[in-house]
Amino acid sequence: MADIGHLETEAQDFLMGRIFCGAVGMENMFAPLSDLPRSQQPVPACHVFLTAPFYRMCGHEPYSMSLHEQWTARLSALLWKRYNGPIHLITDNDGARYFHEIGLDQAYDSVQTDLWDCYGLNQEKFWASGKLLALERLQAPCMIIDMDLLVWRPLPLRGEALAAAHIEHLSDRVYPDTDYFIMSPKYQFPSDWDYTAEPLNTSLLYLGHEELRKEYLREAFRFMRYERDTPDNGSICMTFAEQRILAMCAARRKLNPKVFLDYDNLIAAQPLITHTWSAKRLISRHPDVEAIFVACCKEKCAELMNNTGDIPQKVE
Repeated sequence: MADIGHLETEAQDFLMGRIFCGAVGMENMFAPLSDLPRSQQPVPACHVFLTAPFYRMCGHEPYSMSLHEQWTARLSALLWKRYNGPIHLITDNDGARYFHEIGLDQAYDSVQTDLWDCYGLNQEKFWASGKLLALERLQAPCMIIDMDLLVWRPLPLRGEALAAAHIEHLSDRVYPDTDYFIMSPKYQFPSDWDYTAEPLNTSLLYLGHEELRKEYLREAFRFMRYERDTPDNGSICMTFAEQRILAMCAARRKLNPKVFLDYDNLIAAQPLITHTWSAKRLISRHPDVEAIFVACCKEKCAELMNNTGDIPQKVE
């Protein structure tokens, strides 16, 4: 097991999940893997990677993932295969080429390269639209998990129409009223939406209801296509399209979402999920912390591959 004894106290507390620095469930990195059997109802999942938002923001600079992001994605895929079912990568040609170069494509049951923006969206503003574009290529039941999210056990999904990582509260800073948005005259916000419905964090998103999937995508893309130069802090428009619209579509259908994390107590032990979330910046800025985190990922990946024997690994 990776040794953290040489690190500063604050770094140790972060890695052990004793303080919240933008990551959830860090303590799982140092805990033994569960010996629970794989879910009896396997659920195929997808990681999604669209390169267009990166190139819109960074020009022609070659895309690269930090070492800790590479190993988080690898561990995320292997954990899903161990406990929940197959996992696929949905990406574009540039994304598939990069994942092949670093050997990360080997972690997936398949790599699909048909992802592209067929709507001409503002990819800088709608940087997570790749997940919505991927959902158009799927049918319910379907699952998308972020590459920085780890699921350590079988997910209880039996009979669920909708599941997400957690709810989020309505705050003006992240979720302003609809009159904040600058929209095309062709667009009208639906009058039958429940605007008090709490948004759903889609770092983990399960859709078990096909009509909800269709309605959600229809409304999300309609919003993104008709949005016009709304002042944005980097998340307002994207989170409305991806997370608030989902909740309001579910409320319209009187569907109660299942969630797995308590948004009001993220520092609590989370034996089911680890999400590195906004702590990725912290990990990148501290090489000693990154080294320990990567070592933990490598240990877990090795153990998972030794148990299954189905995935060779290539290490940068």
